[in-house]
Amino acid sequence: RNAINIGLPLLVLPEGVPPGDAGSRAWLDLHAGQVRMADTGPVLQGVAPPQLVKDILAAGGLMPYVKAKAPVATHC
Repeated sequence: RNAINIGLPLLVLPEGVPPGDAGSRAWLDLHAGQVRMADTGPVLQGVAPPQLVKDILAAGGLMPYVKAKAPVATHC
């Protein structure tokens, strides 16, 4: 939860990264829940986060998300 709260994308993979690909460059497709290892490496299918988590990440974390959703205070 803390990763999401600070705006750090997190993807859960059912299997770990293959040993030969550890430390390699990877591309994350958060919306599809996929990680592609290196330029021609395997595509690892994970669990795509729910829309609320995507919205929090898009806002830059939980605090910016809440601030954007809070009603604007007006003075009478």
